[in-house]
Amino acid sequence: MQTSSAAPATLEHVGRLQWIRADVEQNLTSARQELESFIANPSLADSMERAVALLREVQGAMSMVELHGVARLIEEMAGLGAALSSLDRKGKAAGAALLMRGLAQLPSYMEYVATGHPDAPVLLLPLMNELRGARGLGGLTPVHVFAPDLWVPIPQLVAAESLAEDELIKQAKQYRLLFQKGLIGWLKGAPPREGAGLVAAVIHRLVQLVGNTEARRLWWVAMGLSGALRLGELEASDSVKRMLSGLDRQLKRMVDEGSSALDRRPPENLLKALLYLCASASKTTGPMQQIREVFRLDSFLVNPASREAAQQSLKGPNLEALQRVSDGLREDLDWVMDALDTLVRSADMPRDGFASLAAPLKRIGTVFGMLGLESTQAKSTRLIEAIEGLSATDIGNDEVLLPVAAGLLELDTTLDLLRTQGLEHTLAVYRRAENLALADSDVDLGALESLSLLEAVTSEARSDLSLVKEAITTFIAEPDHFDVLEDVPAKVQAVEGSAAMLSLDKARELLHDWLEYFTRKFFEQRSLPDAQTLDALAETVVSLEYYLDGVADGRADAQATLGRAEQAVDYLRSVLPPKEPEPETQTRST
Repeated sequence: MQTSSAAPATLEHVGRLQWIRADVEQNLTSARQELESFIANPSLADSMERAVALLREVQGAMSMVELHGVARLIEEMAGLGAALSSLDRKGKAAGAALLMRGLAQLPSYMEYVATGHPDAPVLLLPLMNELRGARGLGGLTPVHVFAPDLWVPIPQLVAAESLAEDELIKQAKQYRLLFQKGLIGWLKGAPPREGAGLVAAVIHRLVQLVGNTEARRLWWVAMGLSGALRLGELEASDSVKRMLSGLDRQLKRMVDEGSSALDRRPPENLLKALLYLCASASKTTGPMQQIREVFRLDSFLVNPASREAAQQSLKGPNLEALQRVSDGLREDLDWVMDALDTLVRSADMPRDGFASLAAPLKRIGTVFGMLGLESTQAKSTRLIEAIEGLSATDIGNDEVLLPVAAGLLELDTTLDLLRTQGLEHTLAVYRRAENLALADSDVDLGALESLSLLEAVTSEARSDLSLVKEAITTFIAEPDHFDVLEDVPAKVQAVEGSAAMLSLDKARELLHDWLEYFTRKFFEQRSLPDAQTLDALAETVVSLEYYLDGVADGRADAQATLGRAEQAVDYLRSVLPPKEPEPETQTRST
């Protein structure tokens, strides 16, 4: 069973989080704004200091509500923020991008926890380790973020024998020699009696020796694991070897210090490592099951559904978070557009030219890059270069200014997509837009607008076809009710118009011929076709619906789906009823 260091999300935790959530999210927004200011101008050290201070406040709040995974992530973010000023230029850029990613993901992860899922810091480890790596620190392991309550009450053990100090030390020496002999045997693959079984027997005797002293907690947990060791359920992994080595050091302390060693709490790291192995075990013996219950270790397990939900929350910011981010970027972009308009209309060129427009565009580009929209980030960089290169002689020169305006409009379009559709949809749009763009794979405004039009039109057309399909299904069930078909011709004509708008000529032709058959059979003859013809009618509608769906998603199999629709319409053409003759008009002679 895979384990994650997931703190159970109790109703109390969720309630506390809801109380402080608004303030926390406001702090995160403010921290992001300070970080954006630092990115635009790295000389503004005060901005980074304020961002770190805000992160520390959020860290304290998360610790207060016992969401230790979030608190640990923010601790690493604040650590990197404090170290940014000491990094080189490349390190600053990479570190700032990591911090922006963390600030974007945190609201989504808090939303995941707020809905009652466990706080699973192990799932935050990849980002934590990236943050640590950016400032030259080693990575964390799952046990580092495994945080059970180590000091819960444990069952009372048999009282220790009253031994003189010399006798206690003598027995500790004997047990340590036996422990080491069993450990060496286990590592060499000796039979259980000489290896793992001997280790387990020694630990069992030590539990009796220490009785109800402070040391009992460590050896009681070790006794549960020793059973799994004896049964061959623990592999000779590095973590198990370190755990057994730690137990040997505790035995040495008993030898060196006697009873005083029993009166001190065991090392937290060793106890936590033992408990992590208990939580990670795929099988549990009786004693180990009791340990899991006492320390509530099962509440630190993340089931597959919760794991998937947590990972989804970490893929990117949720729509609400994106709306907050895009609103902030929108303010920057609107300011740039207004300032540019003012400058090109002004008779006097300001001293700094257009350079003042670069900082907000740099912030916008950085956020786009953090979200995975590298092509838009590159476009922002080129836009900054173009704007910084403008001079007084360019005012009124449409050949120079129009590309700048087009670049700003593309950023505007991207912000709209992020705000209304979310990150995954926006990334998908850009991937398809690259296929529509020119050979240099640079996504231009025309490609984005074409995709926006394509999605809007195909969505409406698929909705109309769905209504047509529903009407036909209802009529087949109740063939006397021709009234349910009254709206079908108008809906099909609307889809036909959509196909024409998108230059989908073959689909438009098939819709036209389908409607011709439908009109003659159902409205002129008012009769029900045979089963084969009904199948052809339905197959056409379903295939065209899938075809439009494939066109919208850019799937390669869309054309094959259109082929099935064509076969069905070919059959309808072959059984097309003759057109009813128009009634002759009698001319009365006067």
